[in-house]
Amino acid sequence: MPARTRACFLRSRFDNKSYKEIAKEFDISYFSVNDAIRNSLYELRIALKDYL
Repeated sequence: MPARTRACFLRSRFDNKSYKEIAKEFDISYFSVNDAIRNSLYELRIALKDYL
């Protein structure tokens, strides 16, 4: 998983930051954060499918 995608996911899930806060922190758009988190969830589902 790319570093920014992972960072967005971690900030969202573990630091309880909103997409707007994450976007401001990384100086990217709200939609880029949304895409990054969506992509990270997709990758996690694929990686963990044998365990769930």
